Amino acid sequence: MSLKQDSRYESYIKIERKCEDGGKKVEFNLLFSLKIEDIKNNEIIFYRINPLKVIDILKKSSQFFLIEKNSDKKNIYLIEVNDIKGDKIFAKIVSKTDIFDRRSFERFVLCPSDFGYFDVLANNKKICNKAYIEDISITGLKLYLPKKIEGLNFKELEISHLSNNIKIKIDIETVEIVKNHDHTLIRGKITGSNFNIANLITKKYIDISKKFLI
Repeated sequence: MSLKQDSRYESYIKIERKCEDGGKKVEFNLLFSLKIEDIKNNEIIFYRINPLKVIDILKKSSQFFLIEKNSDKKNIYLIEVNDIKGDKIFAKIVSKTDIFDRRSFERFVLCPSDFGYFDVLANNKKICNKAYIEDISITGLKLYLPKKIEGLNFKELEISHLSNNIKIKIDIETVEIVKNHDHTLIRGKITGSNFNIANLITKKYIDISKKFLI
């Protein structure tokens, strides 16, 4: 184990969100940070939790994940809370997982209404007008189209959405197309956009986080 006493680590709690549109449920990773006050074998005492409101959430959800960053990977520790006294968390390490795929870890799972519905265009031709982003990172996304589209084998796509009279446009290089009987899933690499994707994701993440930290 390479976790160090008096070091600060990023962590997250998995929280279930119920989407307003259709009652779909998605998993939201609520980020926070904390320091290790003491560690012996698998037993750990955490303190200086930020934001402090997370302690109230952990009283109901007894597990969270701690992130240890290395140069080529991330170690993800599953932590189980044994007790909470004041602003200190008494816990133990349950398991450890190595994450090498950055995209699989950093993707942000969304409800349909979070970014709204998009037109999907291939070769400047509209193929769907009510697609939504299921998940997104700064490098890629997964798109949900609410119908099966036959013959869809385009390498490059464009999605666009009008929000507050401002057009949001993202260019995609398709990586995988999965056709089901009533919908189509497209996974793709983001090759261009007319806005800063990192800023958009951050703003949306903060908006959602506030709902859990009130």
